Amino acid sequence: MLNTWSNDVMKQCTIANPQTCYELDKTGIWGEAVRQRKPIILNDFQAAHPLKKGYPEGHVSLTKFLTVPIFKDDQIIAVVGVANKVSNYDEMDVLQLTLLMNAVWKFVENQRAEESLQRSERALLEAQRLANIGSWTYDPVSQQRHWSEGMFFIWGLDSKKGEPNYIEHRKHIHPDDCQPFDAAIREAVEAGKPYDLELRIIRPDGSQRTIITICEPQRDAAGKVVRLRGTVQDITDRKKAEKLREDNHALAVAKNSAEELNRMKDQLLHNTSHELRTPLNGIMGFAEFISNSKEATEKIRGYALAIHNSGKVLLNLIKNILTLARIESGSDKVIKSQINLNVILHDVGALLTTEIKNNLIDFEIDYPEKLPQEFLADGDKIQQIVTNLAGNAVKFAHNGQVRIRVNCGEALDGSIECLIQVSDTGIGIPAEKLHLLFQRFSQVDDSLTRKCGGNGLGLSISQSLAKLMGGEITVVSEFEKGATFTLRVPLTPASKQQKKSVKKPNHSTQRLHDVKVLLVEDDLTGGALVTLILQEMGCEVAFAENGKIALDMLEASNYDIILMDCQMPVMNGFDATKAIRGKEEQTKKHVMVIAMTADAFKEDENKCLQAGMDDYISKPIYIAELENKIMQWVKIAR
Repeated sequence: MLNTWSNDVMKQCTIANPQTCYELDKTGIWGEAVRQRKPIILNDFQAAHPLKKGYPEGHVSLTKFLTVPIFKDDQIIAVVGVANKVSNYDEMDVLQLTLLMNAVWKFVENQRAEESLQRSERALLEAQRLANIGSWTYDPVSQQRHWSEGMFFIWGLDSKKGEPNYIEHRKHIHPDDCQPFDAAIREAVEAGKPYDLELRIIRPDGSQRTIITICEPQRDAAGKVVRLRGTVQDITDRKKAEKLREDNHALAVAKNSAEELNRMKDQLLHNTSHELRTPLNGIMGFAEFISNSKEATEKIRGYALAIHNSGKVLLNLIKNILTLARIESGSDKVIKSQINLNVILHDVGALLTTEIKNNLIDFEIDYPEKLPQEFLADGDKIQQIVTNLAGNAVKFAHNGQVRIRVNCGEALDGSIECLIQVSDTGIGIPAEKLHLLFQRFSQVDDSLTRKCGGNGLGLSISQSLAKLMGGEITVVSEFEKGATFTLRVPLTPASKQQKKSVKKPNHSTQRLHDVKVLLVEDDLTGGALVTLILQEMGCEVAFAENGKIALDMLEASNYDIILMDCQMPVMNGFDATKAIRGKEEQTKKHVMVIAMTADAFKEDENKCLQAGMDDYISKPIYIAELENKIMQWVKIAR
């Protein structure tokens, strides 16, 4: 920014601290010339005028005023003003002032161009110096040598002392490089052979540099070598850069190897989860089916229920171990989707129904109606954390109370800070044992006579998941009076466009005699289980062992719902679903496809939905959940 005033003006100006920069909307006539992009003339400045905004105390008194914007390439580059002419200002004044300022601006631009050129020249000289290049010549007959200033700089020698002779020169070459240097010089002089060598040199201060020296012999008319000339370049920094690139490449290779190892670990976790959940699906599913069967005796139903509950414990252990492995490998990520926090908390209560009943627990969820329920968050992780906390509370509060309370407050970044408290009236935790709570495989009571089991993973994993989401778990406890665990986690409120009605579980026993279901499943045990459950609901069930058979059956018959496994031989569930959706583009008839898979991570659910499936159920299958899904989608389909 350039600000100038004439000498006459400055003699009359008594402003204490003249302001040189104004916001455009706070200026008067000056700013109006910019806004209107044209000169403005006021030949009676003291008269009232809507554009004037006055001037500070001490300013020269104005009687007449002319301000002119100066343009270059249709852009305003300056605004000039003159005042207090004896006669009135007119267009001739505008023209003269414009021509004057154009000349001034031309001068300013020329000065700037000259300064820019000088800077470029200095930069070029500096670049040549930084390139560390020197030149030399040598006369083998007279033994005369000539070095450029750059040569002295590279070798660290004083140019005032003159060029060193061959012996002195050779002393500064690394001992291991002297022999190849001698041989190159000899062949250049005797045979006229050029050379290009990489040498290490030692400066007088003891520092070592790496150079490239190039020589071109020159011959006379008879072919005799009469002069050697060449260049030397200091490549020490380049060598360091090359070493750094090599090191970075090695690090990149190591990083890629580590990432590939993590990918393989992640795949192993997926496969392990799938292979463990598949047989558990049969064990827990048939146990639940028998425990609900009217045909079984009460004693048999009790046995089956015990098997099912043991399966739930094993399933929770498997889930914790796999989560721990994913946390350790760095593959566990926060995957946000729309959730209803109230529904998630009630789902936790439903999962713990049997334990609550067996331990005679007074269980309550307190979710105030005034609080928001819809959020964008990782619902699976929240549910896993609260399930671990509430499960522990139920375990240790036999014949007592367990409360889940929710409170929300707005954080500074616009997110919602959600507090989920799980309190119990159980045995509590001694103060000296609190530090053990979030350590892996640690338990408050690790004696052989402890009343409650556990592997010491739940709280550690829960804390890791909370921190992964940007939150934490804290605890307050009084021994023999209970404990309160508080999950603090930031949640993103769902926008009005994102909010949608949440379908609450429907435990209706309505039978569906006219619903045709195609079950696509390669596990015969799991297939038999789901077939029994669907038949109990009154559904008509057809069975296909893989996706290809399912496509053939769809050509021959229509189905209301397809329960689709994902990992199957011949054709998997993803490819089968894509083929189904492709054909629907022609038929314009949509069939509901529900993924039913032992791939139970959140990304697996997203993969199913992205493949075109309408919904997702993870194995092991819970009868009530399957019934609710069927009921829900049958109503939508019809």
